[in-house]
Amino acid sequence: MTFRFRLDPLAKLDGFVAACLFDGESGMLLGVLPNERAAPLERAAASWTALVQAQHRASEALGEGASVLDEVLVRTPSQLHLLRPLSTHHGLVFALVLDRREGEGEAKLALARLELAELEKSVL
Repeated sequence: MTFRFRLDPLAKLDGFVAACLFDGESGMLLGVLPNERAAPLERAAASWTALVQAQHRASEALGEGASVLDEVLVRTPSQLHLLRPLSTHHGLVFALVLDRREGEGEAKLALARLELAELEKSVL
């Protein structure tokens, strides 16, 4: 299966560090938009995959069944990691890493969510 998409619009976000599209079941990267401040995204995608899978198991354990995951937000002292599964392509997940110390955190997060929603529409 072939996908067409561009991660470039995410680079304009305040505090952008890196972004990728990955398979939420295998951790395989399908597209990457790094910059010089980004850690190796291959290792990060493997960890994010485990996190997404754990969240699915937790939802099932709480009696929510196989609910659709909207997003996962991880806050570290220096970064925000926003994981957004694509509703249009089961198993695929956008990951966006933002520098938490630059700009207004909540406003930055709101803009990032909007940009990811728009980007999802462009994935063919």
